[in-house]
Amino acid sequence: MATGQDIADWMRARIGKYYYTQNMELRAKPDQSGGADCSSLADYAYEQVAGFRIGINTDAQIKNGTKVFDVDMESMVGARALLMPGDAIFFRWNNPPAGAYWSHVEISLGGDTTIGHGGDPFYGPVMKSFAQQWGWASHIAARRYLPLTETTTPEEESPTVDQETVNKINDLWDWLKQGKAGSHFPGVLAAELDQVLAAQAAQNISFNQLKEALTGVENRLIALATKVEGLDTGSVDLSKYTLTLTPKEQA
Repeated sequence: MATGQDIADWMRARIGKYYYTQNMELRAKPDQSGGADCSSLADYAYEQVAGFRIGINTDAQIKNGTKVFDVDMESMVGARALLMPGDAIFFRWNNPPAGAYWSHVEISLGGDTTIGHGGDPFYGPVMKSFAQQWGWASHIAARRYLPLTETTTPEEESPTVDQETVNKINDLWDWLKQGKAGSHFPGVLAAELDQVLAAQAAQNISFNQLKEALTGVENRLIALATKVEGLDTGSVDLSKYTLTLTPKEQA
């Protein structure tokens, strides 16, 4: 079975291969014509790797798959934490006309990196920064058509986690929100965690996604631990469904 990582790898292996065209006949068969645009290349990647099509254009593609996040997502880092390789990210550029279609689609390579073919440069696809594109867009949404890995356990597919873990995550959020991590703690990480918790509470996030998002937050906390007074990264063992983060004992 194909995975989201397979889609990301296929796209990365074709950087700069196709010229840009919106000609319907040419864009339908990129390997034969040598041309593609953003949505036709995303569709073609899924057809070649996974054996199914996700839609002929962005408006069709966004109606398929599973929602990763939608236009109400306010935090860039919160949205980025939910993305997995192979996810399709849809953009409307700033100040679109009423009822405007989705302007562009990229494929996530994981982290801040996306890949797609928007015509600049003329030969693509090319890799870009998700954060930069977030700043350019008026609306952003993402969809998932394949799992990240080939096999998942029923536990990983569940949208919920055990109550003990939920309590620990909420305790961590309360601790950060109250400023217990010190005056230099970056508010953007607290906002990211807030988005993750909201998604989990609404059961819009799988257990696999929850682990991925929390790992990203925790790794950034570790990187900042030596710079934030009173912060101790504690212990994290997501494989056992626990998350512990406690303040250092003050001398």
